[in-house]
Amino acid sequence: MKTIYTSALCVLFIAVSLSFTSIQKENKTIATFTGITESDFYSFKDEKNIEILFYDIYEDVQIDLFDDENKGKKFTITWVEKQIDEYDDEGEETGDKITVKSITYLEVQS
Repeated sequence: MKTIYTSALCVLFIAVSLSFTSIQKENKTIATFTGITESDFYSFKDEKNIEILFYDIYEDVQIDLFDDENKGKKFTITWVEKQIDEYDDEGEETGDKITVKSITYLEVQS
């Protein structure tokens, strides 16, 4: 009975540990949208004129950055970092992962 209890406790500990590793830290910044790069990244510039590139936008974000009217507008951007597969110049997976920024929430500054 003790081994079953110990095994169940170990499984529970592993499950809880794995669930905490999948939690992503949300980041926030304020920046001006400058457009979409040739590599299809969303480009913003912060108050120090530093370019911040975002790989993608979550589906539930209602603002369309492909609309030219949003160029030059200042936004509050909530984002997370995530790992994606890296590809070489021929479009083949390299087997490596790269870290990119993904927009989770976008709000126009007034």
